Amino acid sequence: MLLFSSLWTASAAAGLVAAAGAAIGTGHPPIALALAGTWVVYNVDRLRDLERDRPAWPLRTRFVEENRALLIGLTACIAVTAVALGIYQGAATVALCAAVGGLGLLHRRLKGHVGAESAYVTGAWLAVGIGLPALAGPLPPGASSLLPWVAGVFAGTLAANALASTLCDSPSTPGHRSAVLWAAGLAVVASAGVAWAAPETLRPLIAIPAAQAFVLLFFRRDERYALGGLDGGLGLGAWIAAGLVG
Repeated sequence: MLLFSSLWTASAAAGLVAAAGAAIGTGHPPIALALAGTWVVYNVDRLRDLERDRPAWPLRTRFVEENRALLIGLTACIAVTAVALGIYQGAATVALCAAVGGLGLLHRRLKGHVGAESAYVTGAWLAVGIGLPALAGPLPPGASSLLPWVAGVFAGTLAANALASTLCDSPSTPGHRSAVLWAAGLAVVASAGVAWAAPETLRPLIAIPAAQAFVLLFFRRDERYALGGLDGGLGLGAWIAAGLVG
């Protein structure tokens, strides 16, 4: 349930919002909105695209089929909650969530296109992870100068996660797999470099690329690895960073 219902993935988005909020000093980052919104986007995609997902994700597809009615009901309820949370945050947050949600609906068309899929997934997650805390309320003095640093740490790590995830969507040749993993590795190294060069208060954010780099070392094309390892590493690093920065 934790892996195949998208809850694990949604908790990673919530962790990024918590880490960014702690880094820039947002008093109450909208963690619940990130959790609910991510759940809705991913479950809508998985409920709509069962047949295309089946070859690469047989365990998850079977889980979705067996729990279809429950997932539809939960997703509808959580969608209503997400809308209410967005409205509470204000018009700018609603606009951001609508844009990201609309992009998520295109996921079916972009699957299999490594470059396009990785770019838009990275952009969507970056918009949520940085945008939601930044729009949560008046930023404290100096916070705007910290946002580019936080975005730099997030961007490379999210790109690495997205690149590695594409390898789990379909079979690939050893050469292609090696090239993608090298690109992912370079992305997390770049993120770690940004964290190290950032103002001292932000250096604990290095936990995010560090956790993702550790997971990448043990890459394998496996459903539980992709959902539990890749997204779990992202979430674990984010929540650790949120605690250390805070």
